[in-house]
Amino acid sequence: QMGWELGEEGWRALKKWKSAGFYGGQHVRMAAKADQISIDGSEGYNSIDFSDLPDNFRLSFEVLPRTSSLYYGIEFWTGSDNKKEGYELRFDPVRSKVGLHRLNGVFLQEDEWQSLYNVSGLDTQTRVEIIIYNDIFDICINRERTMFQRISKNGKITGFSVFAMCGAVRFSDVKLDRIVIWLCLIRSESS
Repeated sequence: QMGWELGEEGWRALKKWKSAGFYGGQHVRMAAKADQISIDGSEGYNSIDFSDLPDNFRLSFEVLPRTSSLYYGIEFWTGSDNKKEGYELRFDPVRSKVGLHRLNGVFLQEDEWQSLYNVSGLDTQTRVEIIIYNDIFDICINRERTMFQRISKNGKITGFSVFAMCGAVRFSDVKLDRIVIWLCLIRSESS
């Protein structure tokens, strides 16, 4: 299948539910239905995990913070030990900043070279398109601001989490499309 929306069957095919979020020993709320994911991390950090992704894909969605959030975003995992290494795409409405940073264990390495500042509207509905093809991240925010970064040499994306920190957020119109490039060879014979 070339692409799909995350309907009921799509969720089951795409997602293996791994864990709910916990903070301070308290279970935090989350919900996922059709093409929408709602996360309540108002008491701390909360995330929903997805795995079994195609090698190359396009992920698009609209994100709307429902309360003032400290930050929210997506963590992309690389390698076999999920969630220890990878990249975090963080939306920081307070600083009007979007950054793509390396994850290394429990630490986030902020890289100001891979940050966009003065991104307006992060506290309102924001349109995001992400293309991951081979070793490349290509990210577009509201069809006007873009980022581009290479994934580390041994870093195939094996899964991702959508998350919220100290706030509630809704991801809607979520679509994941597998990218397939066809190579056509045309042979002509002359007489």
